[in-house]
Amino acid sequence: MINAVNYYAQNNAITQSDLQTKLLSACGTFAVSQDQNSCKNIVNNNIAKVYNNNPIPVQNACQTCQLIMTNAVNYYTQNNAITQSDLQTKLLSDCGTFAVSQDQNSCKSIVNKDFSKVYNDLKGGRNYGQICDDLNLCIAA
Repeated sequence: MINAVNYYAQNNAITQSDLQTKLLSACGTFAVSQDQNSCKNIVNNNIAKVYNNNPIPVQNACQTCQLIMTNAVNYYTQNNAITQSDLQTKLLSDCGTFAVSQDQNSCKSIVNKDFSKVYNDLKGGRNYGQICDDLNLCIAA
């Protein structure tokens, strides 16, 4: 999703409405409908900030974890043969696309915290929320 924002934002001719439409369409590519709905809410609630290139406010560790672990789940769902090392590299690259450097650093710290646990959780079919709970970054509901 972040890559989609960066790609479309580089095209000066795109309107805010066009950007929103394209991002909402990208949300539809997520494997889990709950993730699709969360993505759509994020797009709809932040489109003006994104379009005007205002950084989204710094997130707490739980929010950052949920964002990056959503990517992890999607990458793993698309290719469950991906190696632990390749997946970790992809996620660290995704961290670099966060709008705020503090969020980038937090993201990298989360990805590097205990990635073998993350990878085993993915192999076990756990969702992004459960993974973040296992990393003690979110309180289980």
